[in-house]
Amino acid sequence: MGKIVVLGQLTACPAEVFGPKASRLHDLLLRGSPTVGGFALAAEEHVRHLKRNNLSPEATCDEVEQTSLEMHLARELGYAAVGLGGRLAVRSSALNEDGPSQSQAGKYLTLLNVEPNGLMEAIVKVWASAHSPRLPAGQKFVPMGIIVQPMLVADAYGVVAGANPLTGGTSAVIEIGAMPMTVTSGQAVDERYEVRHDLTVDPEPTADSLASLKALRSAATIAWKMRDDEHQEFELEFGCTDEGIMILQARPIGIPETKATLDPPPPPGNWILDPVHYPRPLTPLFESIFAPLVSKVSGEVFAEYGVFARSIELKSIYGWPYVRVVPLSDIAAPSLPGALIGLATRVHPQLRDRTSASEFALTRNLPAKHVADWQQTVAPTALAFLSNLSDQRIQSFSNDKLRGSLTVALEQLELVMVSNYQTDFAHLIPLARFVNMMRHHHGWDDATSLVLVHSGADSRALYPAAMENLASEFAQNDSVEERLRSVGSGGLDWVAGSDENARRVWEDHRKRWSFTLLGYDLDEPTLGELPALERRTLIAILDGARERPRKALGDSTALSNSERAQLIDAQKWFHIREQGESVKAGVLGAIRVLALEIGRRLEVASVVPHAQTALYFTIDELRSACLDATAVAGSIPSDRENERKRRSAETPEREFGRPTKRDPDLRWLPKASRDVHSAVMLLGQNEILPSIIGAVDTLLGRAASPGTHTGKVRIIRDASQLSGVEDGDVIVAASASSTWSSGFWVAGALVTEAGGLLSHSAIVAREMGIPAVIGVEAATTKLHDGDLITVDGAAGRIIRRLSAGTDGPIEE
Repeated sequence: MGKIVVLGQLTACPAEVFGPKASRLHDLLLRGSPTVGGFALAAEEHVRHLKRNNLSPEATCDEVEQTSLEMHLARELGYAAVGLGGRLAVRSSALNEDGPSQSQAGKYLTLLNVEPNGLMEAIVKVWASAHSPRLPAGQKFVPMGIIVQPMLVADAYGVVAGANPLTGGTSAVIEIGAMPMTVTSGQAVDERYEVRHDLTVDPEPTADSLASLKALRSAATIAWKMRDDEHQEFELEFGCTDEGIMILQARPIGIPETKATLDPPPPPGNWILDPVHYPRPLTPLFESIFAPLVSKVSGEVFAEYGVFARSIELKSIYGWPYVRVVPLSDIAAPSLPGALIGLATRVHPQLRDRTSASEFALTRNLPAKHVADWQQTVAPTALAFLSNLSDQRIQSFSNDKLRGSLTVALEQLELVMVSNYQTDFAHLIPLARFVNMMRHHHGWDDATSLVLVHSGADSRALYPAAMENLASEFAQNDSVEERLRSVGSGGLDWVAGSDENARRVWEDHRKRWSFTLLGYDLDEPTLGELPALERRTLIAILDGARERPRKALGDSTALSNSERAQLIDAQKWFHIREQGESVKAGVLGAIRVLALEIGRRLEVASVVPHAQTALYFTIDELRSACLDATAVAGSIPSDRENERKRRSAETPEREFGRPTKRDPDLRWLPKASRDVHSAVMLLGQNEILPSIIGAVDTLLGRAASPGTHTGKVRIIRDASQLSGVEDGDVIVAASASSTWSSGFWVAGALVTEAGGLLSHSAIVAREMGIPAVIGVEAATTKLHDGDLITVDGAAGRIIRRLSAGTDGPIEE
């Protein structure tokens, strides 16, 4: 067999001689697939080259790079390259590369745009990458074949996976970018698509997209055919040209050793995707902390208030976060018809006990007691913990103290969550009474009633109020305000050397808020990590707060006396939910800071590649790391972070299992039980809701905060991007946390893909007086940075008036 084989000709190109990568390209060409041709050089020539230059297989990368090809071999390669074009691509094809069980992707070198007179030097460099220190420790020398191809100049480049074996998803996932190397490495992906087996594409590409609908369907179809032919999932690299797609490489998607730890198929029950709180797959650390707490805390509070459910369960299914209500027993009382509900509460032991618990909770006024406990004990204790921790230099903690502080933070999180669940009933029960009254008396929808309640409630979340107070203090001293405006893009540390009163006020503010997590998961930053954001917020308040008073959201003049009394009752504790959310965000932020310090120490000890890896431990693994860094070396599967990234690119199912066929008829329940379940239903119907599908240029959603605003789109994919929001921008996000209110001071409106009228982002948008439309299907992909849009928060509609990069209006 010759040392050089032309790809796609009838001459054999076995994997054991030329490498699996070259062999697979050869087979694709023989099958007629649209693949770039070229030739392959046998791996044995790599071994011979080392021998000719008196080098051992253990030679270094630099030693190999200093060698030159034998003249006879160089001549043969030059002949083979004739006709391949002006520029070449030189790729590795090691004998262990892109095989059935492993890909070695990214371990070896690929050189693009190689001039013909530089071919010999490029081949030596690719061979040298087999001796690179980048290779895994302990990996033995593997001979390397070489692939030489004409350089493909394409309009765009992409990677397609026929399915994701990590999640079991059957749709093809495609990533597109403008540059070949950056998109294949995942560093610069401009567009992401999902192609289902009926060839529908989500999102559908537009005229401005890098990839066409035809190209995306073609790439997916080829990936599926390869899977059917070889009984193996593949990832294909390709280029998009006017003639269609051209395959550059095809590698199997290796099944990780940790496959047994992946989520099993959904267990029985109705599981609903929760993109409101968790717009991305959960980090392992957050899930290991939060999911057990949700189940435990909800179970305790449901029993205390007599809810006909065992608990709420949070679980990753195929990588994405889903929630379900766990039934109390085999009898799902709320789904029973009519009078059978009342009968079941008298004869079924569990339902009878829950009905009695509801009666006890409301006759003993537990909601008021829980509010008092929150205000007098739970919140002050948690805030004292945060203040004390902020006074200390965490980097100087011993490992034992770091572990102890983490334990205290976890204990505080549980106490705060229990109180949050309890006080939810304090504000939801009177709120549900008012909403139901207005439905019955006036036929109002929930939105009208909720906006009216919010209009007069003392519902300002704690952080916006704190920022107003801070700005007010700074505004009293002209020199302090002048320094605030002159520090460029920096933070607020300058205050320490400024006016004594300003310094004291700032220190108090920092102690209270620096740990606040700007999101729900631990991969989001804290306020302390984004000092420039608070500075911009203060300037926005000083510039506009006096001229931009909070808007009146509703009119209560038409209400009767009894309706107005019920409205006042609904407004009394309306603020308690967002206050609880802000304290919880502070405790979660403290857990993040402590975890990252553990990660920093593990990085210094060369146990993990970077501090953020700590977020991919479970809480038990992280605690072990505090005791002995070496004890956890190798205990974290190396693919957890990559697995989360891959899952984030997929489109998850909205629901698993069979949903309840009808809304429960609560009229047959005793009054106390009816009040409790009306509150639960109101939250369930107005917090996590599916998005609304609209046209490209007129997007539909749910009216969340009234008002109209026209401004430029600013896509926010994580909280760190809030610093880039400019005055009047429209924040467009998958979801938003209530702690994003810093960005709301500057923004003119809010648009989210997920959420309901009682989601935290909707509540804070109303508090901040900005229009908001929520539940807009694919808003972050249909809209782009710089688009000029009008947000109508009362109609639940967005009109795109000018698309970024166009010369005129799309729709007036």
